[in-house]
Amino acid sequence: MRPIHSLRRIGIILAFIFSCTFSFGQTENFLVNNGQMQWQKVYEKSIEINEVSNVMNKNGMFYDVGVTENTINFKFKDYKIDYKSSGKSLMSIPSYISNGQYAGNGYIDIKEGKYRVTINHLTYLFTTLNLSGNNMNQTSFILEDGTVKKGTNDFTSRFKKDAYLFNNSFNNLFDFSRYNQVSDDF
Repeated sequence: MRPIHSLRRIGIILAFIFSCTFSFGQTENFLVNNGQMQWQKVYEKSIEINEVSNVMNKNGMFYDVGVTENTINFKFKDYKIDYKSSGKSLMSIPSYISNGQYAGNGYIDIKEGKYRVTINHLTYLFTTLNLSGNNMNQTSFILEDGTVKKGTNDFTSRFKKDAYLFNNSFNNLFDFSRYNQVSDDF
């Protein structure tokens, strides 16, 4: 009878470790410095700065795309988090992800064989209908106001659970090998 009890205890401990790892270990590309949140990822792929700039300009989501020697600066707007690519459904995610759109700015540093994307000033945009005036109102707030614990560089437990949805979505957005280059030749 004792061996079964020990196995049950080991199973509970393993389940706890597994759930903590997957519930709270998904913020690896998010950083907080002085209360400011950033998403940053290094891609081990070669890209051409002019091709990426063209893709971003044609995408429609990016604007104010500027190119310097080895950097692309940009802003983006009206971006919906792609929760479906994480295997989630609309009913299984929080409303701040499903009902809103996101905006922000960032830059891409390019070196030989790799590039690093940094996004900052992430803003949550939420549109509501004003029934009395029959018009739409857009409300915005800085995402870190609801995801970073006040006075610390730590994320809230809610964001730790949801960060993988943002991470996966941003990873797909900035993996430029996923974009098909359309030739102007015909």
